[in-house]
Amino acid sequence: MKLFGMIGLILIACTVAAFAGPKLEFVGGPTYDWGVVKMGKSTTALKGTAKVKNVGDETLIVYEVKPTCGCTTAPISQDTLRPNETATIDITLKVSHSGAVSKTIKVYANDVDEKKPHYYKLKARVESDLEVSPKYFTFGNMEVGREGKASIELVNNSDRDVIVNGMEVQPPSMHIDIDKGAVIKAHKSLKVYGTFTPGKEGSFNCSVVFKTNHPEFDEIRVNGWGKVAASKIFNN
Repeated sequence: MKLFGMIGLILIACTVAAFAGPKLEFVGGPTYDWGVVKMGKSTTALKGTAKVKNVGDETLIVYEVKPTCGCTTAPISQDTLRPNETATIDITLKVSHSGAVSKTIKVYANDVDEKKPHYYKLKARVESDLEVSPKYFTFGNMEVGREGKASIELVNNSDRDVIVNGMEVQPPSMHIDIDKGAVIKAHKSLKVYGTFTPGKEGSFNCSVVFKTNHPEFDEIRVNGWGKVAASKIFNN
């Protein structure tokens, strides 16, 4: 019986020691997941709130809350927490493209893991009614005097047909093979080819602004690039 009593006292002592001092804990776990969100003119940033709690028995001091990306801000409501006290981190994550988003916030404090940051994960799956795939017109290696071609797809993820009302093309000599009034059917895509015949060596850059009747995506800009070499047949 004495042996069991001593073991019990040791376990209690270990438990007390494990929580002695300040101890940071993320309330609800170390991840904030927005799930699937729609992106448009009215959705340029995701917002959320994380909570940190001092589950230790001494004052917790948060030295720094540091997002690993410039697209994220995360100010904390207070940097000193008494035992059982909670602080909030107001998260703003700017989004600029569709697809999976994964970011990290590092929290440094004076708890038992002082030498290591606490990691808080941010996750989201961003979808747009209108997307471009791939994101660029990629002409790759081209040749003076020979037509180059590249393509993209305008993808309509919405429940309504979208009409292309017009285009602005640079350089103007680049040809885009769709006309004003082209329709991108709901939940379908429209393949678009761009062709250009370069007249000189060097880098080639282009841009196309598609104008549509979608209220959130009235303009879609697609850039492009290529590299032009001298003609293998003619002397430039």
